[in-house]
Amino acid sequence: MVYIRISALQGPTIVNYVRAAAGETDDLLNQRLAAVDISLPQLELLDHLARLNGPAPLGRLAELLECSRSNVTQLVDRLQRRGLIWRMVDSRDRRTVLARLTREGISRHNTGLAVVIHLERDLRGAFSGDVLRQLLSGLAELRHAASDSRTYQHT
Repeated sequence: MVYIRISALQGPTIVNYVRAAAGETDDLLNQRLAAVDISLPQLELLDHLARLNGPAPLGRLAELLECSRSNVTQLVDRLQRRGLIWRMVDSRDRRTVLARLTREGISRHNTGLAVVIHLERDLRGAFSGDVLRQLLSGLAELRHAASDSRTYQHT
């Protein structure tokens, strides 16, 4: 993690702590998912398909994942080669390609979710109840403040 030196501020900065914590958490999650042979983007795509509970157009998956259709196509290609999803043409509109989970895809999705849930429990277990509530509340406030800052341009 590269830390940004902000000479006008004394001591640790929110930006550096949040970036470091996010980076460490992301690394840990990716390591645990790699142990069950799935990446986070693949799990996210499988999760959207599971939530949609049926075939979904690749364009809709791109919207849900907030990425380009070409990225979704590449993910779908990889997942299809591994037997985790089926790709089919929409019978109502042959221009539309649909994806749906296979049995193995459902199983891998469940395994990936179990990894995420286990990590969440591990992280929550590192804090007492009061500290955890304060942390979650503070992070929610930070997220809100960061979102509000996007609309305010500093000059």
